[in-house]
Amino acid sequence: ESFQIATDEKTLLSEDDLIGFINKHLKYKKNGFIQHILSELKKKGLIPLTSANPKLSILTRLTAFLFGDGNVRILNNRDVALEFYGDKCDLETIQKDIEKIDCRSSIHKKKIAMSFITDYYGKKKSVRSSEAFRLVCYSKSLCMLLISLGAPVGNKVVNNLEIPKWIKNSNRHVKREFLATLLGCEIDTPRLDDRKYNRKSFNCPRFSMNKIEKNIENG
Repeated sequence: ESFQIATDEKTLLSEDDLIGFINKHLKYKKNGFIQHILSELKKKGLIPLTSANPKLSILTRLTAFLFGDGNVRILNNRDVALEFYGDKCDLETIQKDIEKIDCRSSIHKKKIAMSFITDYYGKKKSVRSSEAFRLVCYSKSLCMLLISLGAPVGNKVVNNLEIPKWIKNSNRHVKREFLATLLGCEIDTPRLDDRKYNRKSFNCPRFSMNKIEKNIENG
């Protein structure tokens, strides 16, 4: 669904902004590559992007998911892709959003994986992912648009992250859409308190981020 359109229309991303981000992230460019991306985004009504664009809700959700269970992949400074991970039902919802902005994507089932974790109370347990799926979108125009809007690129544990300024400065509907998607990805499931005299109470939900030690301040 779309949130309420802003009444005070502002330009969030101009053509020049987009060109600057393309030149920054893609070192290898064929002739007419930038113009091709601009042409595609103009046809979709996504550039210049304003706060009154009816598709801004979709772009907000996609950006937020990439901060959580998603990834922007750039290989050899030329091949880009958007990857989303989760339950098949959730990925089908994302796929519908991507279709609404005239882009294609595909869902693939991942291999069953087994891993071991140590929980909050120091107990070791095995975790088996039996229904793991990945959604991939190879649209270069959408990739560059989301990168230009502040979607994180590469390894989020190593690289610096920052919530995009256009989200911080947007109205409450945009912020609510961003937070709802991000927390939907990253907040943990409800769990009972494991302490002896408090086992009928639920612990508070936790939102966790992982960073390498030398970059812990960015957490």
